[in-house]
Amino acid sequence: MACTSASVIFIDGSESQYLQQRTDAPELQLGRESLSSIMSALTGFLPPYNADQATISELVTPSPLRKPRAFVALSVAGLTKEDVTAAFSGRHMEETKIDGCPQEVQSAAVSAVAQANPDVHVISIDQQALQGCENNCIEEHLASAASTFDGEHAIGESPALVFSSGKQLLLSQIANKLFAIELASVWGGIKEQVKKQQEIRSSGHAQEQDIQQDVQVYEIVLLGLQALATTHEEGCEEMQAAQNAVRHMLARAVKQIDEAFDGDVVYQVVICDEGVAQVQAGKSFTTKACAYGGFILLLYFSMAAVWCMCNMPMQVDTLLFGSKKAE
Repeated sequence: MACTSASVIFIDGSESQYLQQRTDAPELQLGRESLSSIMSALTGFLPPYNADQATISELVTPSPLRKPRAFVALSVAGLTKEDVTAAFSGRHMEETKIDGCPQEVQSAAVSAVAQANPDVHVISIDQQALQGCENNCIEEHLASAASTFDGEHAIGESPALVFSSGKQLLLSQIANKLFAIELASVWGGIKEQVKKQQEIRSSGHAQEQDIQQDVQVYEIVLLGLQALATTHEEGCEEMQAAQNAVRHMLARAVKQIDEAFDGDVVYQVVICDEGVAQVQAGKSFTTKACAYGGFILLLYFSMAAVWCMCNMPMQVDTLLFGSKKAE
């Protein structure tokens, strides 16, 4: 199935100071390179291409010295526009359309801006959950993520993600497990970044941040619902429970990020329409699954190597303790 188009919604900061108020204006149709131009204009970074000045003037309020503290590129599949925008209730929003595969265009825009600005560090939220954690970090993050929608991570002979409705997804099935891993990694990454910002604020030394830039740039990808739909019937109770879980977790995530930055956050949200191919979601989801699998394997072999070195027999005639040879 070919990619068609997607909705792109720009969500202003809590004080509505960065986006134009386009009352009764026609919906904008963005080109593939427009996202990077708008992102550059909102953050103050150098644009990777010739800036789309016409689109920028339509959407962005001219303010060369005033920039948000954080910019979030969010990609969501499997939820309606109403489901996603409900997490940003009360904020000014501007909806546009963009041609092409949505996640591909979003990732390309973020990468292009990062390449044009070598000092800019784009933080992939789900990868942050795997840094500095023990070998059971996914299980810990999954239990925490489940609490955002009153669910739980049931362990035992048949591990499962249990929703508040009582429905569950058995983690022995690949699609279910990957969906659960995505929830765990995204929520875990958000908690890590929020904690970091709180520590910076409490220390009173914002200049000690590891990332020396005015605007923090985050990328969040939630494609698990679309992959989950390949193994579950549309409208079934399990799918409804999973969609409800993602809605609740997204609302909690937005609240956490806003609190960390005092609401001074602009969101660039790509929502996959129903006509958009599930192939793109599958590719991105497979890439993430390979990354998680590779991390677990690397951790396992590293621990095995350390164990072997600590327990290897130290004989007299070894490379470490060579014996004297008779002449």
